[in-house]
Amino acid sequence: MFATLPFDEVFPVQVAQNLQDYTVIDVRTPGEFHGFLGHIPGAELVTFPQLPAKAQSWKKDQKLLFVCRSGNRSGQVCHWLGSQGYTDVHNLIGGMQAWRSSGLPAEQ
Repeated sequence: MFATLPFDEVFPVQVAQNLQDYTVIDVRTPGEFHGFLGHIPGAELVTFPQLPAKAQSWKKDQKLLFVCRSGNRSGQVCHWLGSQGYTDVHNLIGGMQAWRSSGLPAEQ
């Protein structure tokens, strides 16, 4: 039997169609956030060391989207938040690589 994830995985096009519904949190380093792939317009940079403190400012039922380069680091964050009782957590499948491959806009 498959275990269910404590979060949803969403494709870039799904997110882009409803971007205004999400609080977008990018968990990469500052160099990645401002680097080659850029970041989703309106995304907030929250590095791993900042996460526990910053998470306290989010509502447990707030619609949160987490982003990294490929979806792995943001998936780890989603798992952790799910274990902390956050109920509307989403991971961007493929991360910024997939976002850019989909031709969606990014800021540097």
